[in-house]
Amino acid sequence: MRKLIAALLIIVCAAPVFAASFDTRLREAHALASQGNFDEAVSALDELKVDYPDRPSIDYVMGGVHYKKGAGLAEAGDAEGARTEFDEAVRTFTGLSQHEDQRLALDASFGRANAMTQEAKLLAAPETFKEGVQALRNAEQAYVELLKRDPAYPGAQQNLDHVRYVLKQLLQNKPEEPEQQQDEEQQPPPKVQVFSLFRGAQTEVPNASAVVDGDTVRLQQQGGGQ
Repeated sequence: MRKLIAALLIIVCAAPVFAASFDTRLREAHALASQGNFDEAVSALDELKVDYPDRPSIDYVMGGVHYKKGAGLAEAGDAEGARTEFDEAVRTFTGLSQHEDQRLALDASFGRANAMTQEAKLLAAPETFKEGVQALRNAEQAYVELLKRDPAYPGAQQNLDHVRYVLKQLLQNKPEEPEQQQDEEQQPPPKVQVFSLFRGAQTEVPNASAVVDGDTVRLQQQGGGQ
């Protein structure tokens, strides 16, 4: 009996240690991302998720790591790499946006909208005009949906106004459509199908018939006379 009680005491005492270990490791991963060590942060979070597979806070921090990495790549001029990271952030935050924890769900929805906005701004260029417009409208809708759930969510309305401003600027600077080459003028005109104006012409002159020759018609008497 004493051995059983001792074992239970060990388990009870160890529980706070494990909880503190989780919080510490999560903070360490966050610190790595803040220092720009994004790949190390992702690895630390992956390892933490193996030990704590049911902790949504790991995914939330993971989304933030991808967002920060994307922002760094965008600033460095690596648009393609940045879009990849923002895509991953959107995917991660989307998975949490309907979580039963209402606060976590709202925070994830805000992170999702922010990542969509940053990716959309990378597409807000003349060569990707249509994609940029659509991406900005998607980001706009993400903020609208968030504000429907929480009209007072901090920063959501301000970011929505910013997205709408960027979208308006993009639409006002729509690139001109390239003039179509006038191929028809360069190519030879199509052949005109010749048809007779008098096709099917008839006559009521006795003992005569109407003979069509091109666009003229003549009468021909029976026996070959005209």
